[in-house]
Amino acid sequence: VPLPLVTRECDELTRMEQAGVIRKITEPTEWCAPIVPMVKSNNAIRICVDLKRLNKSVLRERYILPT
Repeated sequence: VPLPLVTRECDELTRMEQAGVIRKITEPTEWCAPIVPMVKSNNAIRICVDLKRLNKSVLRERYILPT
């Protein structure tokens, strides 16, 4: 995270946690997703998540369609 955005990112993560959008995890997990803070046009912070690693771990149900 770029140093000028560290405090703004922490504030946004705290706001999201208080709103119930995310929750803090303190123990190790099986997977994690990298996040990147982006500055929006109104100078607010948007938290972007790359879910490629999560998508590899998801077990999908397969339904074969008849042809």
